[in-house]
Amino acid sequence: MRTPDGYLNLTEAAAAMGVHLQTVRRLVREGKLETHTVGANRSVKLVRAADVALLREPVPVTPTVAESAPHPWIAGLLLQSDGVVLDDE
Repeated sequence: MRTPDGYLNLTEAAAAMGVHLQTVRRLVREGKLETHTVGANRSVKLVRAADVALLREPVPVTPTVAESAPHPWIAGLLLQSDGVVLDDE
C-alpha cells in the first residue's frame, strides 16, 4: 500500500524524528501524535507529516526553567543551547 501524500507510517515517522519506533508509539498512546487510517486496512496507522515536523521543532529553554534547576551547573548546561552560560560564583 502506498502512503498518501502528507502522511507517514509510524516507522517513517520514527526515522524522520530520529527516535525509536517505540517512542512514536508512546507519543500516539499519550495523545501527542494523532493517528489516521486509510482504506480498508484499519491496522495501518498513519500520522500527518506536518505533525511530525512540529514535534521535531526544538523547545527553547528559558531562564525560568534553568533557574529552577537543582544545581547551578545544571542550569548552565540548560542555558548553553541558547548561548548563555551562568556563572555560579
